[in-house]
Amino acid sequence: MGENNTSGFVDPVFGQSPAFGLNDDAVNPLAIKYLKNVRREALALNITNYRPEQNNREIQYSASIYDDDDGENTLSNNIPQDSSKNTHAIELPGRLNNIGIDDLIIAPFSSSDDIVGDEKHSNSELALRLTIFNKSMDIWLKWFQDTRSKILNEAFTTQEYDDDTLDLLIYYLKEYLKKSKAGNRGIEGHLQNLLKDYYIDDEILSQNEWTIDEEWVAPALSRLRSIRIHDINDIKMCLKGNFSNKKPRNYEQWTKFIRENEPNSSIFATMLKQDDIWIILKFMKQNWLKVLMKKPEQSSRTSMWLLYSLFYLSENLNSTQLSTLRDFAKRCQGLYLEKFASRYSDDPQQQAYFKQISVKLPSEMKVIGIKYPLEHVTILELVLVVVSQVFGQKDLIIW
Repeated sequence: MGENNTSGFVDPVFGQSPAFGLNDDAVNPLAIKYLKNVRREALALNITNYRPEQNNREIQYSASIYDDDDGENTLSNNIPQDSSKNTHAIELPGRLNNIGIDDLIIAPFSSSDDIVGDEKHSNSELALRLTIFNKSMDIWLKWFQDTRSKILNEAFTTQEYDDDTLDLLIYYLKEYLKKSKAGNRGIEGHLQNLLKDYYIDDEILSQNEWTIDEEWVAPALSRLRSIRIHDINDIKMCLKGNFSNKKPRNYEQWTKFIRENEPNSSIFATMLKQDDIWIILKFMKQNWLKVLMKKPEQSSRTSMWLLYSLFYLSENLNSTQLSTLRDFAKRCQGLYLEKFASRYSDDPQQQAYFKQISVKLPSEMKVIGIKYPLEHVTILELVLVVVSQVFGQKDLIIW
């Protein structure tokens, strides 16, 4: 069927002639829709060469392979067994006879005279924010990769102190704060209240006359400022960078922890494992993202935690993990298109909303000199850039 129409056409991506002639008027429209989705899935995959000698080894999936449904609910189940008996095939407009199979797969026909893609638009039809996305994607990707490298290599993680040294450090920090120009404001005032009755033995002091280093104080106060400090034990925990005893155990505890604390490298190094990052993404998908888009002024730390989860998420994912990540990115894509991209404009109210949902930098990033990307980006846009470009799910950004 349609053999004469396809024998001379070679697909530029797959390097072979199509097996079916879809230009034929008798082709079932459901079959065309099914093959369109098969082609899109094939383009999203990056399949390595088959090597029989590797059959006995455990297969490791790269981050560019994903598993969607198991096949039970695919479009193929809706295709009649014998399409030749289908008496309801839609008649193709005559001008479609001059269109190649590649175009027909990408932009399926409708019953009208116009060819309208159900998922793609020309550049002239793109919403303003999607046009900005396409132009800025490379800038955002480079910013993410450079920032991730700096966070993993330069940020403070842990510092071991024995008990006596830690006591001395806190005492001299207390004395430093007494002389600070900040007085009783902010974290400085809060720490002074907690440490007002904190003393150590005079004999220990006489043996250890210290002067607090200004270069140590600034990042230490920044870390203390980014964490909810309840007591002296929290101060010690933060100075040592060991948060192993602080891990939340359920949704309510996680919600409170993220609301009260900025993410930092110490938390991800000592408190969280890869399984915990997946838990964070799960809660993000369930509710936190929706709250972020609805009440961004109250959710700045939510976007910080999502950003750090992307920094620390392993790039070596198995197929199940990649499928989970893809589902999460689809959720971000849906919220982005519905709640933001379709409404974005130069209107002052929209610009104010955009500023609220743009990526916020935690204190740790500011301390090591990380700046915002040249073109400001929302956390949802950054998720789509990372998942599409780093993890190979490029079809997620085909608008």
